[in-house]
Amino acid sequence: MDQSWQLPSFLHDSDLLVDTNLFIDSFINPENFAGFISTLKENGVEIVSTPFVKYEFLKSRTIDVVKRKEVYFDSLVGPILPFDKTTEDQMIDLIEEYKQYMEGVPFVDLVLGCF
Repeated sequence: MDQSWQLPSFLHDSDLLVDTNLFIDSFINPENFAGFISTLKENGVEIVSTPFVKYEFLKSRTIDVVKRKEVYFDSLVGPILPFDKTTEDQMIDLIEEYKQYMEGVPFVDLVLGCF
């Protein structure tokens, strides 16, 4: 079920930071995402990610699936954004700012909030 996707103009020639769910869903149902991913590429949109999103996506029951997922992830993602001292400082600021509202927020989502 491939669809034609109309990409908003502000996304053309940009970087797109996505969370793990895009990788999980598009890996499981590639036919549902092929048009969307092609549209991104055709419009110069580069998918970027963090190591933590990659690790979360790679978690699987068998090494074969891990290897297939790694090839898939690497085929979609351009730059891997570093978790450096600046990002670490932003993470601490984020935690301090939101305090009790952080309960239940997954670590990877906190990391994505720093970029």
